[in-house]
Amino acid sequence: MTLAVHKAMIPIRLDLDSRANTRFAPTAFESIHGSAPDIAGKNVINPTATLLSAAMMLDYLGFADAAQRLDGAISAVYAEGRYLTPDQGGKGLTTEFCQAVKRYL
Repeated sequence: MTLAVHKAMIPIRLDLDSRANTRFAPTAFESIHGSAPDIAGKNVINPTATLLSAAMMLDYLGFADAAQRLDGAISAVYAEGRYLTPDQGGKGLTTEFCQAVKRYL
């Protein structure tokens, strides 16, 4: 089960939500969250919503296989649990999470 499916099954959390606005040009893909000034510069921000926005953009641009690979890599990192950021109950850093996603790609 992909992370997108899991997101549909749980209440929306602003730090994990992403969206696409395809009604107007230019099309925009973005994560939905606050500015989090209390953790700025600490390398603990959860990149999941931004990465899911990138997956949506890839799909929109016709790269469905790449979008699925990215979504699957994110899901694999969550399943592994080793590099989750503090907001997800882990001790991982933003850069560690991203490197783990990269390895699963």
